[in-house]
Amino acid sequence: MAIELAKKVLAWLKEHPNQHFKTRQIAMGVLAAWPEDFQEKRANPRFEDDTAFLVQIIAEISAQKERILKDPAVQIRSSPRPRVYMYVDEARREKPQAASETPGTATPEVAPEPMKTKHYSEHDLYPLLAQFVFSEWHVHTLRIDEKRSRNSKGAGGNHWLHADVVGLAMLDKEWETVVRQCVHAGTGHQSKIYSFEVKKALTGGNVRESFFQAVSNSSWAHEGYLVAAEVDMDKVGKELSMLSSLHGIGVLQLDVASPEESLVLLPARERQAVDWESANRIAAENPDFVTFLEAIHAYTTSGKLVSADWLMKG
Repeated sequence: MAIELAKKVLAWLKEHPNQHFKTRQIAMGVLAAWPEDFQEKRANPRFEDDTAFLVQIIAEISAQKERILKDPAVQIRSSPRPRVYMYVDEARREKPQAASETPGTATPEVAPEPMKTKHYSEHDLYPLLAQFVFSEWHVHTLRIDEKRSRNSKGAGGNHWLHADVVGLAMLDKEWETVVRQCVHAGTGHQSKIYSFEVKKALTGGNVRESFFQAVSNSSWAHEGYLVAAEVDMDKVGKELSMLSSLHGIGVLQLDVASPEESLVLLPARERQAVDWESANRIAAENPDFVTFLEAIHAYTTSGKLVSADWLMKG
């Protein structure tokens, strides 16, 4: 009988005690140990190849982090990155070894070659962002294609209007019914909405323009982020910190080789409510954003995530 993913992870870690493993290594180990349990899922045509399937399993393991950590024998180190897990055997449990100590021998990781700047585009970063925010925050993401927008305001009227990616997190999935009913009655929100502006790199020459673009097109959401694969913090760190403090936009650096090891350099400041006037301005121009709002409405009224062209979903 197939066992759920969290139990597979625990069983695999237990078979490899007192060693540190990245999430990618665990995913590879679990797939190798229970290949028959993943055959049906792997056959889904949305996975273009084995790498895409591995990425999905990595994201699902990351989303199961809290369940995995319910076993007191499992330790985790999340900072500094990369995140590593370790199963401590009974003999060593009497004198626990922190996961931040020198790692023992671990299964070699087979990772893709890092992408070079000239070899990838901003569009290539969207699925990597989707993987990270799904694994870390269980956010379902949707691409907003500015090319599909109307231009009712004339030339330049939609300048800095659209974020690249928007996201929906369902906060109430594990809530008790009475709590969910209170939220429905208007005493809180059961979902969180994200907006992401994506760049290949943040440099001294483009950091302010990029940041204020994110302010313009992402401040309407509960949380807005400026995302980049390359961030020279020595050159732009002070400027980013100042701007983030003033405007509440967070900064996220994507790891293009291992998206699950990406870093939130500066957390976003959460808005208590969505700026629906700004959302309406975007919806009036862009059908992708309308689809996103329809998904939000469907979830808040039915509790179900409607089918849409999500970049990453469970």
